[in-house]
Amino acid sequence: MTQFSASAVVVWGLNLLKKSAWCPFISFESDKINRLVAVLAAILVGLGVHAEFDQAAGILTVTGLTIQGLVHNSLACLQSYAVQQGMFRISQLGGRK
Repeated sequence: MTQFSASAVVVWGLNLLKKSAWCPFISFESDKINRLVAVLAAILVGLGVHAEFDQAAGILTVTGLTIQGLVHNSLACLQSYAVQQGMFRISQLGGRK
């Protein structure tokens, strides 16, 4: 999954959570919480941290947590957040009349 597609999934997921009743603390009116969730998602996407769960064995494997990887990909966090914000703005334009 590329940074662009991961950012699209994050924006889609946040918009879905905002519309749902089972996640009341994330809504269209909770700007600070929405931004915090977006920043955390951008950090995970940008740093290249990957998680894989083996359901049969019950093992969660997390990779990409090396110092070199974290330092190298720190700029990607900012890029990921910028892409998310751009996609969010574009998704909001579609709802305006």
